[in-house]
Amino acid sequence: MYIYFIRGRDCCRSNNKIGAARVKAAICAQYENLGPITFGQAAVSAHFVVLAVLWVTRDLGGEYGWGHIFKKGFVEDGVPAIFVATLLFVFPSNIPKIFCRRPTDTREPLKPLISWKVAADKVPWGVVFLLGGGFAMAKAASKTGMSAWVGEKLAVLDYLDPWVLNLVLCYIVAALTEVTSNTATCTLMMPIVANLAINLKLSPIYLMFPTAIACSFAFMLPVATPPNAVVFSYGYVKVSDMVRIGFILNVVCVLVLVGFTETLGNSLFDFHVVPPEIAATFNSTT
Repeated sequence: MYIYFIRGRDCCRSNNKIGAARVKAAICAQYENLGPITFGQAAVSAHFVVLAVLWVTRDLGGEYGWGHIFKKGFVEDGVPAIFVATLLFVFPSNIPKIFCRRPTDTREPLKPLISWKVAADKVPWGVVFLLGGGFAMAKAASKTGMSAWVGEKLAVLDYLDPWVLNLVLCYIVAALTEVTSNTATCTLMMPIVANLAINLKLSPIYLMFPTAIACSFAFMLPVATPPNAVVFSYGYVKVSDMVRIGFILNVVCVLVLVGFTETLGNSLFDFHVVPPEIAATFNSTT
């Protein structure tokens, strides 16, 4: 390994320098083609800065922050995002000639930074509905008590060792994420796993950490995740090939994940130590 990683680099160092120089030249050429920054680009950057400032200053702790002007819970992080996004449809993309307009100048309407046609064509609305649907489903599961109910039903697995329970949960989630999106699986399973851990008197992070990572083990089907669909769309890979190789990847990845959780992960994050605020809820749930 030393010869491959260290000595091999020394042998190819001259080629690496040539390749780096070519990449640098290509990047510089593309940068020169961009030209100077326009008024519209500067305006969009300024809007992003305003959005970041609104997010940071909404709640500064205690009674500080502009969010405290309104009723509690009335303003959340989504309000500045919607406000700035609306401004993009109003703010002009060119410098308006208000005080230096000549009588001979034509009165053409100013174009905004973004039009609805551009937003309808370019904004990935599928991602917006996917994330929003996942969050709504998780909120509904929590408000209706479904998460707590499922967690109580899964408490029959208390006879299993904690690491075996982790293994079972990770395999369940890895199978579920093959037919649903990673985000929907994660937002649905996290409240359930948290309630299950509380019912079993375990630290919620001990079960939630590997389960959340297992939501990304979407290797078997084209519909599991967009990258799989992109690869499958070229026609060089069959579904049977993806299922066969993806099944092996799921098995190996879950084993590695649980092993990491029980060894290095536990030494770094103290998964088996129940936080006092969580331990205080054990008496109220029994």
